[in-house]
Amino acid sequence: MSFFSRRRDLDASPSSSGSTSSLRKRVSIFTSRLVRPQSNYPSYTWTPRSRSPSRSPSPPSPDIRRPSGLGRRASLISLPLASPSPASPTFLARGRTLSTPQLANFPVPPAPRVHPAIVLALPYVSRDALTAFARVSRAARATAVPLLYGKLDLDEYVADECIATIAANPPLAGQVTAFSLSSSPASATFALALSLALRSMHHLTSLTLPYFSSDLLANLPYPLRALRLLSTALPPTFYTTYLPSQPALRHLALPNLVSPATPVSTDLESLCGSPALAMALAPHCKLREMELYVNSTLYDGLRPAALMDALAGVRTLRMVLGHNVDARTRARLVGALGHVGQQLELLELRMEGSDEVQQVSSHPKPRLADKDTDPAQANLCPASPHTRTPHPSFCLQPPVRRVP
Repeated sequence: MSFFSRRRDLDASPSSSGSTSSLRKRVSIFTSRLVRPQSNYPSYTWTPRSRSPSRSPSPPSPDIRRPSGLGRRASLISLPLASPSPASPTFLARGRTLSTPQLANFPVPPAPRVHPAIVLALPYVSRDALTAFARVSRAARATAVPLLYGKLDLDEYVADECIATIAANPPLAGQVTAFSLSSSPASATFALALSLALRSMHHLTSLTLPYFSSDLLANLPYPLRALRLLSTALPPTFYTTYLPSQPALRHLALPNLVSPATPVSTDLESLCGSPALAMALAPHCKLREMELYVNSTLYDGLRPAALMDALAGVRTLRMVLGHNVDARTRARLVGALGHVGQQLELLELRMEGSDEVQQVSSHPKPRLADKDTDPAQANLCPASPHTRTPHPSFCLQPPVRRVP
């Protein structure tokens, strides 16, 4: 018979009171040997929570205290004794302990910079050296990128890849200030990439293109100051619509233009083109510099006197004579220079395909004293008898060889 069945039989019988009391005495012998540990904490009475939904929970007892003797760090933490309401400003507030690091007190290392001597020398190094220098560090890259992308001169072999890179990276396109494209691939993808790249060049001031496109140039978000087009013919809308809509345009170059130009009033200061272009635009703007490409002769209808009358007021005149210009036409052009006026300060004559330039300048040079006069460096301008400065006449200078 098991212990539980004997217990049930003893509880059921009325004569089992004596045996029950003896059993309790035996159990009390073992329980009395258990020593209860002494505690400083107050005794708490556990009350079972009612399952009735209508009864609210009892408030916390005021006898609850924070335990002591847990260490210095725990004593520094300031926790509220009672649970504050969510509307209280101290809700979810946490005190700061000594173990939290003070990050603001650590010194911040300065950002690396490129030495000023290197910055001054970078504009004179090759593009390969600039590319290698840009890979040294972030500071070196920030210094070299404006020099690498500031002025871009592309041909058809590298234009496709470079334009795709600039169109996909607007920060690089924002570094471009002068863009030159001599020829372009005939593809719709390249035209779209070129349009996206030009719209991102917010600091662009000088632009060279192989053709004129109204869709490409009319909607640029920035004003151009210099424009160079390499095409041989231009539509009438270039003169009647585009040029009047560019008030900031100061330099226009159309070196290959053979089609007739339409007279239009502009604010141009520098012009490069044929005699027909000069006679059409020069009388309607205040030109200060003219680069004239002469490929026609007197037999083709060139009128040197009328051409120089249209260029009256120009201070710098550069004439490039073609191979088909005969000696008579050249003599008539030089003889008509008197129609330009007394404001002409510099005249350059050059034959097409030659590097030798004949300069004629009207800038007065300081006159040397007699004891300091060097026959090799003497002033070739005749001196005026009334002043000590040379007379403002044209001074022939030795030929200047241009290095390509």
